[in-house]
Amino acid sequence: MKWSIILGFLLQVLFVMGYPESNRHLEGRGSSGLESIHPKELSKRSTAPSNPAVCPGRAGKPFNFDLKEFGKMITALISRPASCVYFSNLGMYVETLDGQPAMFQDSSASMVRNYYGALISENCEVTRPVNLKSNPPPPSADDNLKIMVVFYDTYADSKQVETCDKETEDYMRSL
Repeated sequence: MKWSIILGFLLQVLFVMGYPESNRHLEGRGSSGLESIHPKELSKRSTAPSNPAVCPGRAGKPFNFDLKEFGKMITALISRPASCVYFSNLGMYVETLDGQPAMFQDSSASMVRNYYGALISENCEVTRPVNLKSNPPPPSADDNLKIMVVFYDTYADSKQVETCDKETEDYMRSL
């Protein structure tokens, strides 16, 4: 009995080692589970696509920006924490309701992104509008903070969200 188990195991190992096809020819299943998909057609998880937004501006000139980049900046403001960031053609700074410089201390980046995304979706033309989540966040020390946004005509050549230096932050606050 022992020998038949060992022989069966050995045959399985030899079969796998001697199988003529490589793993390049293996197939995956589609999301429905019914059709086969060749591995070259399978893709890795991709980043979320851009979500263009157009908001009314001054003198009839609209503000064009990407809501995805807007969300990245909010995440940077909260996770670093920073009082001012810039990226692409946007600048953001945080202040209290009294206009004093501030930083987020106790907020969830996803909740703040959702709130501002829904607010922009209500007031601007957005390719894929954001719906406000039904659950309001619990009260926090950050409830008296607001994010101010500055739109630039030119694009920053940075590949990531940058924290403002003192001069840049002062300039944004003066506008």
